[in-house]
Amino acid sequence: MDRERYRLECLWRNPEFQRDRAEFVAAYPGPTQGRYGSSKNEWIGPPGEKEALARFDAMRAKFEEKYPLMTWNYSFAIRQSAPLVHDPAWISAVNQAHSEYQAQHGGQAPPSDDAIVERAREIYGKMDAEEKMAIRCTPGHVIFGQAQILVPIGPSMRREDFRKLWPLIRHQQELRYGPEALRTMKRQRGSSQRCELRLRVWDDYEVRSRPIRTIAKALGKSKWTVYRIYHEAVGDIDTTRLATLRTPEEMQRHRSSCERCRAAERTGRSDDYCPWMQGQLGPRSGRMSNTVSLGQKNNTRRKH
Repeated sequence: MDRERYRLECLWRNPEFQRDRAEFVAAYPGPTQGRYGSSKNEWIGPPGEKEALARFDAMRAKFEEKYPLMTWNYSFAIRQSAPLVHDPAWISAVNQAHSEYQAQHGGQAPPSDDAIVERAREIYGKMDAEEKMAIRCTPGHVIFGQAQILVPIGPSMRREDFRKLWPLIRHQQELRYGPEALRTMKRQRGSSQRCELRLRVWDDYEVRSRPIRTIAKALGKSKWTVYRIYHEAVGDIDTTRLATLRTPEEMQRHRSSCERCRAAERTGRSDDYCPWMQGQLGPRSGRMSNTVSLGQKNNTRRKH
């Protein structure tokens, strides 16, 4: 998963964004019967529609200003094509083919792009040069504002061509940043699996209400590692919760200082943790692994 896709996935899970988007969708006036005339001041259609559209356009401008990742130009010309810039006209044809497929199948999305690729090629082929140029110029300011290096993609592009382009790209980097800055710059090498793991832990804990211990068992990791991953996901999705979120280090210190939690560690019963610790880890049952040996007398299950 690339970084741009991860940023968008985090935004979709942000509670504030979900509230603002629900409000934005509810304000959509729906299909209008009227239209603008030769100017913006001339409206041909039922009264009241022009005012409703004006209010919705103002709300959309505020929404896109607050969430630039959700603007049309960024979503369809930058995010979907990252890290390489594809033809916006082709992306427009693909989106139109998607919409036609959903309209014909009761709103169901196509199983893959292979199902609509022939229709997308047909739509793209029917576009004249002027229409393609208009679509390509519309998101131009976003492309040049976001991209540092643009690599053209043609039908004859091969892997060897990228290797040949690297000296040119490196030279442009040195001109832009300077050789010394490039040598001392720390490049972030974020793992795509790390991003996917954060989203999976967040969805399991927040959406599916699975306890941390169950998630850790499914992932084959310790519950403290999973809690740390969850903490990282919260920092990327909803930073307002970091102030009240406990870190794994704080929980370790609590276990060491709480008499009831220390007793639970000695007996090997996870359900004997104090109520605060129970709330942090979620409902559990059974014994804690690797806590006491099987031969110890206090390892016998208590009868209720």
